[in-house]
Amino acid sequence: MKDLILTAQDARELQSLGALTITKPIKPAPPYVEGAVFALNTLGAWYIKGPDGEAITADEFVPPVRPGDAVMIREPWRYNEDESVSLKDFLLRADFDEEQEKDLGKWNSPVSMPTAAAARYARVESVAATYTEAGGDWLLTLQLIDKDTAQAIDAGLLTAKFTTGACKYCGQTAELGQAYDTQEAADEAASELCECTSATIARRRAAQVEDAKDRVRQLFGERAEELGFVPLADAPAVELLEQIAALIATGPISSATINVRGRCKAKLTVSTKGKIKVSRSEVKSCDLEAGE
Repeated sequence: MKDLILTAQDARELQSLGALTITKPIKPAPPYVEGAVFALNTLGAWYIKGPDGEAITADEFVPPVRPGDAVMIREPWRYNEDESVSLKDFLLRADFDEEQEKDLGKWNSPVSMPTAAAARYARVESVAATYTEAGGDWLLTLQLIDKDTAQAIDAGLLTAKFTTGACKYCGQTAELGQAYDTQEAADEAASELCECTSATIARRRAAQVEDAKDRVRQLFGERAEELGFVPLADAPAVELLEQIAALIATGPISSATINVRGRCKAKLTVSTKGKIKVSRSEVKSCDLEAGE
């Protein structure tokens, strides 16, 4: 079973909160390139991606653990030399408050902690990476579990969550940066990560749909007041306009005009540049296109 080193304070927080996010330095430290970011590839390794979306170097950075892994926690410890304190053979610093831990004397490094002394286990919920001029850190989110669960996960007898998904467009599998409750959710995440043509087009289309819906909300929803219009009190009317905007973005229809009884006229069209225009007219009118 893999292990992670925690400070006594981190071990206390994991025990009391049941979950914890810790940082571990990325080794070797990645070279810094201005404007670049860390990205996760389909094999579960991280690489440096430039502003153009391409990998800057061939270097790959593999985290110490992956989502779904069970880990044993190594923490400051010592042998129990005073049976009045505990009947255990080993004592863990995190189990005592500051006054008690001082009374017990010197504590040993987590690196030297015997496996038999382990009392805390965790499941890795997610793995992310930060990228800075100083190098970078792994961000590991842990969920406290018991020893039996950890051993079952490590032995492959229990798959607590789904960490591998398949793109619904091309079928390519990918190691994900976190664990998901269902395979469907993991597949959806893999589709978002995949760089195949169909997945890329789908992401652009989804962004266009959301952008068009946002402009509908700007002109007809509660935000209409910012543009000097009275928001439509009838929520279904706004929802219908959002649905029409989505249909125009995905292609089934090219334009639509809706008369809102006694209020205004809504017109949705596609501009010559392929952008969706949402218009509202009454005594005065206002047109919004993407980027406005």
